Amino acid sequence: MIRSGRIRKTLKYLDAEYNKNIANSDPQIPVLFAKMAVLEYCGWIEEAFDEVARTCVRGKLKTSASREILEDRIGRTHGFTYAASVRPLLSVALGTIKLRALELKLSRSPDLDRLKTNLGNLNAMRKEAAHTHTSGRTQSFQSPSVIIANLNQTEPVLKRICGLVIS
Repeated sequence: MIRSGRIRKTLKYLDAEYNKNIANSDPQIPVLFAKMAVLEYCGWIEEAFDEVARTCVRGKLKTSASREILEDRIGRTHGFTYAASVRPLLSVALGTIKLRALELKLSRSPDLDRLKTNLGNLNAMRKEAAHTHTSGRTQSFQSPSVIIANLNQTEPVLKRICGLVIS
């Protein structure tokens, strides 16, 4: 089950701190809160997809050896772009035929395209946040409220995926 209460609380806190520090004499302070929001949300996204993969097969993997195969794949999955990370992980958990059926159901609405776009945009933000530091650079990061908006768009799709996987 996808739970978002804790990440919502964290992002709201980071957004409040970001807004409180916009007029700070040190312009890097709000950047730090924005970067932290991106990285926290990315961690939540990765954990959410791990949970979706586990949900796919919960109760179907009867032996510890078969559960280890899935956990190994989850442990080797880093990132969350749809094509490079999410799809291969779900393919291992669901199997190719069920994954394709899931994608067909999702593509009947804007959900799959929205998910791919949001993950791609988020991945670009994560790369910038994770591979730069603030000292001596003029950086612009989207405010944590933009990350909250991304969460509001992505979470229902993740919950829909979970529901389709379980049924």
